[in-house]
Amino acid sequence: MNSCRIKPESFDIKNILSPETIDSLKIKTFQKGNILYYNPSLGIQLFIFKNGRAKVVFFDDGESFTLYNLGANSIFVLEENSTIEFSSESELYVLDAKVFSRLFENVQFSNLILASMVKSLEIERGIIKTLVFNDCKKRVISFMLDIANTVGSKQDNGILIDLTMNIGELSDFIASKRQTISAVLHVLMEDGLLDKIDYTKYLIKDIVALKRELA
Repeated sequence: MNSCRIKPESFDIKNILSPETIDSLKIKTFQKGNILYYNPSLGIQLFIFKNGRAKVVFFDDGESFTLYNLGANSIFVLEENSTIEFSSESELYVLDAKVFSRLFENVQFSNLILASMVKSLEIERGIIKTLVFNDCKKRVISFMLDIANTVGSKQDNGILIDLTMNIGELSDFIASKRQTISAVLHVLMEDGLLDKIDYTKYLIKDIVALKRELA
């Protein structure tokens, strides 16, 4: 998914903060291959890339997911389930709570930081929704294809299938929320792949195209 390799909002602090303020900021250097972990004892830290490249990896329950690519002027706040993995030598400005309180007196700086954080949250929520929707979509399509291959009835305009269950029952069967299933079915009908015949019956209009949705 292309959105998992995005670069978050960024801005050049040299255009906002005075040279004296920038010189007072703490800079840390990381080598290629270094990994920066969240450290609760240090409190919340904001990292602004002066230069270099890295990726942000989220992990939970043995799984990991690369969400961001970071570069010069990128902004990021580490959390418990995330790491920054450096792909080149990099220099980062490190801002802790004490520095926040001083720099946030600069209205332009504080607005840009807050806007960047809001944008990152919007992107992450969008990605989560997409992942959940796509996972449900594949489950629904696989279920329908199984029925079509076993008990589907060939028609002149497609293959008629009977799910023998309503959306609520289907949500329990494939472990997805009924609202998401309804959205998936709506999209498939809008795309011309499916027609709803009655409460539990559907017509698969193009089974080859439907199979491609699993790719």
